[in-house]
Amino acid sequence: MTLDLDPIRARLAAATPGPWERMPAEVSDTRPADCYDVWGGDDWLCASVHHTNADLIAHAPADLAALVAEVERLRETVQRVREMHQPRPYADDDLRAVAPSLPEFVCDHCRGKSDSAVPYPCPTLRALDGAE
Repeated sequence: MTLDLDPIRARLAAATPGPWERMPAEVSDTRPADCYDVWGGDDWLCASVHHTNADLIAHAPADLAALVAEVERLRETVQRVREMHQPRPYADDDLRAVAPSLPEFVCDHCRGKSDSAVPYPCPTLRALDGAE
């Protein structure tokens, strides 16, 4: 499953601009002392929530923006790694008929200077794909 970041970005853009903060709610018969309101600038966003939930709500926009940025950074890193680990023909059908254990393709990046035959997909790509 690939996480679609566009709807998350859209919800962040549509939300009340931050920073958001939690402030103690006025204590009353219906509001215990550990309740907080959440404000975004001059906008009252959420009323009378437990302090741990108020913390989560108040930090959500900044936390989500940071998580989206980190997912984008990781996706770019994975793409660069994939671009480095490309297949290169190693053994054609005639050679593999004589030596069937030879791989048809090897990883061009993993072969290194020794020209060792690391079958494609290499362990790096298998790890990125979640394979054992």
